[in-house]
Amino acid sequence: MLSTHDVTHENIPDLLGRVIESPYLTIDTRLRTLFEEATMIDEFMTPEDRKLYPEGLLEGFHLLGLLDHFISKYINWDKSSTYGLNYGLDRVRFVSPMQAGRPLRFRTTVTAVEPKHNGHLIRFDCVLEHEDADRPGMTASWLCYQLPTAEPPLDATGESDTR
Repeated sequence: MLSTHDVTHENIPDLLGRVIESPYLTIDTRLRTLFEEATMIDEFMTPEDRKLYPEGLLEGFHLLGLLDHFISKYINWDKSSTYGLNYGLDRVRFVSPMQAGRPLRFRTTVTAVEPKHNGHLIRFDCVLEHEDADRPGMTASWLCYQLPTAEPPLDATGESDTR
């Protein structure tokens, strides 16, 4: 487990090989419904669609939406020295069904830390799994681009926005 000290921009390379794990927690059906309203998924669900998905199923878009939350919650980023940008997802797999109301946890291993411009590109190999499950519910490699807070923000092309 990662220690509780702040991860500064300078010590990001020390994350390589670290395993970060959340405690088991439960996503309740009410939160699932709120997510579907906020992302307007509920507007497109027909009665036929609802028959395909069992009550309480955590679909892929629900699970992917949790990754940023877990990385932000269980790594104590020193916000005075670093800030992160979502950079992409690779090798996303939905292995077995996950259900609202059943305890799940997040586990990730930092498998790569590479310098990129003035920051670091970090690869997190992530797993979401139910308690006592034989197989994970989801696996994904998530990329995060951490930049020093003193750097100007990047524009849409990835260049420094120095307006």
